[in-house]
Amino acid sequence: MIRRGRSRIICLIAVFVVFFVPGLALAWAPQPMQIRPGFMAGSGDAPTDVYLDLLIPLAGDKNSIFFFNPNVRFDDNDGDEQNIGFGYRQLTANGQLILGANAYFDTMLSEADYRYRQWGVGAELLSQWVDLRFNYYDVFGDDTHLLPGSVGEEGYYFSGNSLLLAMPGQLVEQALDGYDAEISFLVPFISEVMETRLAAAYFAYDAEYADDPDGWRGRLDLRPVRALNLTAEYSDDDLRGGETFVGGYLELPFSLENLFAGKNPFAGIGQAFAFGTGTRQLAERLTDKVIRDRHIVAVTSGSTGEIVPVVDDAMIFVNQDNEDSGEGTYENPYASLDSVPGDARYLDGSWIYIFSSDDVADTYADAHLTLLDDMVLWGQGYEHPVYGLGGGVMPILDGGYSGGDFENYADESVIILADNNEVMGLTIQNGVEGIYGSIILGTNIHDNLIRWNPSPEQPVDASGIHISNLFAADDINGMTLDFLISDNRIIDNGSVGIYLVNEVDGAVTDVTLNNTLSGNTLYGNFNSSSDNNANANVYVSNYVHGGDVTNLMINNTFSGNTISQCGEESCSNSVDFGIKLYNRITPRYYDPGLNETVSDGSINNAQFNNLFEHNTITGLEADDIYYSGTAVYMIQMMDAETIDGAFSNNTFSENTFSNNDGAGIVSDQNSIRAASTSTVTDSHQIWNIDDNSIQNNGMVGFYANNDYFSGDEDSFTDCSTEFYFRNNRVTGNGSLNIGSTGDSRTDGIYLYTDTSRDRISRIFFMEGNLVAGNAGDGVDYYWNGSDPASIQVDFGGGSLGSLGGNAFYDNGTSLASLYDIEQDDSYFTTSALYNWWGQASGFVDGQVHYPALIDASSPLTSDPFQ
Repeated sequence: MIRRGRSRIICLIAVFVVFFVPGLALAWAPQPMQIRPGFMAGSGDAPTDVYLDLLIPLAGDKNSIFFFNPNVRFDDNDGDEQNIGFGYRQLTANGQLILGANAYFDTMLSEADYRYRQWGVGAELLSQWVDLRFNYYDVFGDDTHLLPGSVGEEGYYFSGNSLLLAMPGQLVEQALDGYDAEISFLVPFISEVMETRLAAAYFAYDAEYADDPDGWRGRLDLRPVRALNLTAEYSDDDLRGGETFVGGYLELPFSLENLFAGKNPFAGIGQAFAFGTGTRQLAERLTDKVIRDRHIVAVTSGSTGEIVPVVDDAMIFVNQDNEDSGEGTYENPYASLDSVPGDARYLDGSWIYIFSSDDVADTYADAHLTLLDDMVLWGQGYEHPVYGLGGGVMPILDGGYSGGDFENYADESVIILADNNEVMGLTIQNGVEGIYGSIILGTNIHDNLIRWNPSPEQPVDASGIHISNLFAADDINGMTLDFLISDNRIIDNGSVGIYLVNEVDGAVTDVTLNNTLSGNTLYGNFNSSSDNNANANVYVSNYVHGGDVTNLMINNTFSGNTISQCGEESCSNSVDFGIKLYNRITPRYYDPGLNETVSDGSINNAQFNNLFEHNTITGLEADDIYYSGTAVYMIQMMDAETIDGAFSNNTFSENTFSNNDGAGIVSDQNSIRAASTSTVTDSHQIWNIDDNSIQNNGMVGFYANNDYFSGDEDSFTDCSTEFYFRNNRVTGNGSLNIGSTGDSRTDGIYLYTDTSRDRISRIFFMEGNLVAGNAGDGVDYYWNGSDPASIQVDFGGGSLGSLGGNAFYDNGTSLASLYDIEQDDSYFTTSALYNWWGQASGFVDGQVHYPALIDASSPLTSDPFQ
């Protein structure tokens, strides 16, 4: 019975050949189609197969051909294969070489009844005497299958002090990537009667579960007549050993033009069966059969059992349910966490696994664990996505702090980090700091519950996670440092939820710093910090000073975090920011106390790359602290003697910042500065604000203060400050009216550039935004300057390509001095076509400042957001 998948593929090839290809061939093809039925018979266990190969010219002339090459094959082991390929061959101008290339899609049903697919590409060089060929094969999709009847089960498990992978008695079939390369020679003398060629090929394939089947292949091709090719082949490789094949194929020219003209499509075939015609002319070989491996290579291996160590004799197990003190093995774990540091395996790179024998989360009292470099601390609460182990209750590490004096934070913290630890699956509570790290080169903290560090009843300047690094530049130059904090619940801590500070002193070269905070939930953190800079649920500071900076990249990613004042159990006090981010690079430092510059330095290629995406920050309260209650507050500064290449790239995408007493987004003191007589070149501040909801915040929706400073207009070369707002909803902000009436901190969007340097390109782009119902101005932009060529403002129909589609209305209705659009400068014009202004007639008096400078023609006649 023919399999359904095989039938479909054959039908598709047939439809293409019958209905589509003949039309192309008639229109363009100079050569007849070649029909090649054939077979290859293998010795021993090697398969015997039959096939039909078609080479259908689609375009070309007498010296070139572009062809379509479908092929179907069936073997005596219930396997089949189909190939669809296209190729091109070109006879060189001197008639001495044919250059060719081809590409194929192959699909094969193996004898084990699994379907594999691969792409293949090939190149060929043909001549009268020597041919060269190369083919590459790339399997895609499912390439590995356990065969039915395999003995045992594959899986990860704990044993002794190890994490092991069991592969007992498995038979695995795998389709392999690989390549082959072939050289063939025309055999003299005999080829004067019948064309005869000898070929030798090397092939190599990449097997994961067996020896790579690398080997060689030899082939003899004889053409007693031009329409018949006889083949004998021997191959040998490291896996399958030696195999012999004999077979051949007919090569029948078939004229589609004659067929459709009602003539004999096999006209002239008698010449192809004439004996003794010798070697063909090189041009006749433009339609030769493409030589490539006729099978997707699939091998079966792994019949013997195997135990693969993943963590080999480097795990320490802890389970409080053990009635004995234990030995640290999985079968006899330590009952107390205190026993772990004394274990002989407590070394750099070892793993600690804490688990329970029942569904009750065990509490480890007075827990204080100092990790070593590269250690993994794994609580049962995290199910590992690769190993499938863990999952269930989260062991509780309780630091036992209940107030009072302490000598240092580290001693009273629950977990003390070293370089590049991974901490997961635990409840970490009642430390002064929950997790503490100092001068560490990286960490990965994920899937934990971090709470009560310390409890809100005992507030001190501490954090759920506290990492404070002060690096000497020479210790990290040339390195990439990764700090990953993800998928944790960080709640009800006495001070900051996440505190991450990286400070570097000295000349920095080739350093990448990655801070990634994703998927965390933070609320109820009391924020009692005496440092007003750090009074936030999340505080991240990167500070580089004291020397030249060359090739420094600071990447801050905040993705999918949820931050609020109140959560399921509690609320924090009112001193609350969502995320505070400070980025500072200051090789040049002026000491106001000494009234002099105490260090000079240059910046050569430094980058701040800040990404905020899919975060939700809501319900933060405010007090009298500057901009408190704000979802995201940023300060960024680069200050050097000279600057060549300084970049501040800021992306906000699909965030929700709403119902906070403070602002939605504030970037204050965002500056790139050089000494008054020095230069700033190739420096850019770029903001992409897309698809965000910034609504109903008590202060401004979005505020940015971009500040360039230098004493000479000619100091700036190739510098810009750029804002791109797309598809945001900025509504209902400024209602608390903190500050004086009409203060800019009540606007929907407020952009301020404190520079008059017209050598700096200034760009403001808006498309598809809703800006409505804000207490202050809807959009207020104050950019000093005098040259209109230095600034482009495009809200629709302007030089930046905005399609408009914005809606500006009902902003600043409480005061006549407030507008939907407040352009604070009169030296440039704003293009604002194709927007909605609350009425079909366009804007009316009082909606825009400098109406003569704002082109709002062709307004929309309906609200695009209704």
